[in-house]
Amino acid sequence: MASRYLVRIIYRVSILIPQLILCSLLVLTLPSNTNAATTPNFSIEFGKIETVFQWSKDKCAENDMPDFPAKALVDADGNVQLYSSEATTRRSIGPNLTDVTHDCHVVMNSHLNPDPRAYDDFEWLISPYTTDGNTIYGLVHTEYHGYDHNNCSVGNPNPSLNCWWNSINLVKSTDMGHSFNHTSPPTHNIANTSIEYDSNNQVNAHRGFFHPSNIIYKDGYYYATVLGILFPPDTNTKCLMRSNNLEDPNSWRFWNGTDFSLSTKNVSGGAGNCKGVNDTDFDLHWSTYLNKYTAVTGNTIETATTLTSWDSPRKTFTSPHRYTVYATLIQPGAETRNFEDIGRSPWMYFITCGDSELECTRFTNNNRDLKRVRVRFNKPEDVGKHEIIDLKFNEYKGNKTLDSSFYGNDGTITGYAGFRQEGERKYAHFDTGFFTIPDASSLNLNQDVSIKLSLRTTQNPAGFPIIAAKYDDAKRNYGLFLTPGGFLHFSLMDGASLVGSQSISRINDGQWHDIVVTYRGDISQTTYIIDGKVDYSTTHQSSLGTGQNSGPLIVGRDFVGDLDHLTISNYILNDLPTSSKPGDLNGDGSVNIADFNLLISNFGNPYTIMHFNDIVSNYGQ
Repeated sequence: MASRYLVRIIYRVSILIPQLILCSLLVLTLPSNTNAATTPNFSIEFGKIETVFQWSKDKCAENDMPDFPAKALVDADGNVQLYSSEATTRRSIGPNLTDVTHDCHVVMNSHLNPDPRAYDDFEWLISPYTTDGNTIYGLVHTEYHGYDHNNCSVGNPNPSLNCWWNSINLVKSTDMGHSFNHTSPPTHNIANTSIEYDSNNQVNAHRGFFHPSNIIYKDGYYYATVLGILFPPDTNTKCLMRSNNLEDPNSWRFWNGTDFSLSTKNVSGGAGNCKGVNDTDFDLHWSTYLNKYTAVTGNTIETATTLTSWDSPRKTFTSPHRYTVYATLIQPGAETRNFEDIGRSPWMYFITCGDSELECTRFTNNNRDLKRVRVRFNKPEDVGKHEIIDLKFNEYKGNKTLDSSFYGNDGTITGYAGFRQEGERKYAHFDTGFFTIPDASSLNLNQDVSIKLSLRTTQNPAGFPIIAAKYDDAKRNYGLFLTPGGFLHFSLMDGASLVGSQSISRINDGQWHDIVVTYRGDISQTTYIIDGKVDYSTTHQSSLGTGQNSGPLIVGRDFVGDLDHLTISNYILNDLPTSSKPGDLNGDGSVNIADFNLLISNFGNPYTIMHFNDIVSNYGQ
């Protein structure tokens, strides 16, 4: 069995790689429905490569190896499940994408059915998808191998291609992915060709539908792409299909260039074939940063505003590793349970061969590793502007929250803090615990900083609990705190001393508040923005650079309440509200006695009529 696996893998990858190379070289050879007027306008950076699965030490059997692009989901117990398996399906599982462990339990076996129209021979679970974490559906790439069933003509010049016939099928798990099954063949079939299996096929090509992408949901429908190879007379076509019922394999329809009315069953070549949409395999996501769909293949990334019209030319990049295959993007902290969305800095998962030293067209055994590398997309206006940490707190369990930024500054829980969910909002709850993010050069800032988060608390502390602060025993680079009375306080170093200020408005009323605090280094200005309005702006004669230190970034120490989506950036965020009169504390457009009354109401006697006169003298009437 192992030798048959090896032969099939060599042929499948050897056919795939020339297609990937062709896609990367002929970037101007476009499908007819691409949008030639739109050029992707972004650059790509890569970080450090990490190993996710190492065959030499993690395998459960000789044929236990990554064999398709990695896909992930979160089950009802809050565990992340990562799939990238051979035709005997296993998964990795853990509390987050970083801490998954390869599980030797087989969740699906291939049935090795000798009837090609049963669509039940060698089965790869490629695209799992769940709506609730309990029931998991899967698109299966099913290969019928005539050469494994004595159903290939003697002397066939290329049996591993000519006697290979493919289809897309449905499996289902009702136990959170512990086992997958399908209905009686062939009722589980989703997509097949009317071209019958031919043991005398001599066209030097396999036939059928291959390589389903991950599933994404939009406006009541589930979308995926599959590769159609139906020649003669057709060449390869990437078909877009959709369904409004994952339970029903008969509900899928292909895009025909006008609508989704083309059946996915008994599809012939020529005019009966689907309308090709793009040239990528396996990968399909919505990018919240680019505001486009993305798909990656080889060393190209395609983008699209709509799934039926893709931009051209593709974006090419230099691969982070010299030998890679089967790349896909997965975003830590994704908003969706099935990791359908990516942000600015997803991971690119990919497979290498022979301890990463061999081309995947030439490996001589099953030795394949799954690796990943951090990616950062940069629009022209964002070059040099970075999120140094982006904590979405979208985990469901565990003691770690993953950083969605390029730098991977993950946070670990000390004490009682954890993850909660109310409706669509996922957040971190703090009682007596906090997150620690180890010191890293990326966390020390020199010029500007923007701290953005959502916050809910009723705490009226005696001291100054930390919301987020980078400090050690001697210095503070930046820090945001809750004050006695429930105000925000931002502070940083002025030489050897601390300087700071606080908001005008209280935020400890038990409601969610959207907070942005910025420090602009060129004019030493701190601005507090609460719920989309400038609350207060002032200057500090100080510099972020003087407070750089080797301490950790602490989030939530001594704070009691909830935090959602904390980002810290090295630049002043775009599109922030402005106040034409910094002394206009109540936002009525004037600087007058009402602003003085607001000062007294919030802070009491420390402010006098002399302070009000200063406000009027400097800012208003």
